[in-house]
Amino acid sequence: MGFSSGIDFESRIFYKPEAAQLLEKEIQSRNYKRKVIALGTNTDPYQPIERELKIARRLLEVLL
Repeated sequence: MGFSSGIDFESRIFYKPEAAQLLEKEIQSRNYKRKVIALGTNTDPYQPIERELKIARRLLEVLL
């Protein structure tokens, strides 16, 4: 991505706005095999924007 190992990774957040739709599609596939899903493995920088985006909440709703 061309970022430096310093401030770039401290000031930029990558996320998939369509994560819930992608997850739903994946688990509904005939070929889907159960496996561990890691959610929020590095949440500290992400928490403030999660308030607006609600990506984690929508992922949990799909899993529920």
